[in-house]
Amino acid sequence: MTCARRDIVPAPNDYKVVLAGYPLMIDDIGEGHSGAMASLEITNGQFQFRFIKGDATGEENERIQARLNRFQDIVQSKH
Repeated sequence: MTCARRDIVPAPNDYKVVLAGYPLMIDDIGEGHSGAMASLEITNGQFQFRFIKGDATGEENERIQARLNRFQDIVQSKH
């Protein structure tokens, strides 16, 4: 599944797509952005976010990691 957005950082409910068994591609189309593309997946119970095109700024990396940590917390609290 591919979603074009104005921010490369996964949205708060993106984990639901991944848990349903679909890798999620995020295409950053925000004005002035680098045109980055990344995928959100889960492997061995761990959320993974990898860039296919471009990369993130330091601030985006911090927000991405915080979101991935939140996803892990949600999944672990359900078990």
